Amino acid sequence: MVLDFGGNVKRLGFYEDEINWTLTDKKLSNKVSKPRVKEKTIMTCKECDYLFSGTNTCPQCGYKIKDYGKKIAALDAELVQLGKSKKPKPTMAEKQRFYQMLEYYRREKGYSPGWEAHKFRSKFGVWPNSFRDYGPIEPERDVLNWIHYQNIRYHKGSKKAIDNNPQAVI
Repeated sequence: MVLDFGGNVKRLGFYEDEINWTLTDKKLSNKVSKPRVKEKTIMTCKECDYLFSGTNTCPQCGYKIKDYGKKIAALDAELVQLGKSKKPKPTMAEKQRFYQMLEYYRREKGYSPGWEAHKFRSKFGVWPNSFRDYGPIEPERDVLNWIHYQNIRYHKGSKKAIDNNPQAVI
């Protein structure tokens, strides 16, 4: 009786399986390598958890596994190279709405004027010159999450700077 608590039979095969041992170094030999022998599929019975191979019927309890040797369907299709998907550029209305939410957050937290413009520029890469005339609106959850992400990013960057220069004055 073999107690296999580590699942080694599934990884390595049964202990009574033959192993072809060689003493030759494959890197040094110029011989053509032999074709690989198909490995046995080790099945687990769904009824009694018995491990077996070579058949679709459990030798312990007789349960028949239906999907044994199931073939994978192949499709005729062309291969295409995958790349990064480009996000659609935000519209002027979306930028304006984002700026208004930043302005609301700035006033709520008591940050100095200009904070929202710098955050807007870090998000879109341009200054919000045409959006200054609109009133603030309450920020949505995704904008609050983005601000939270920016704050974490800033503080982690500050910690790295302090770690790299321990004599820096805080």
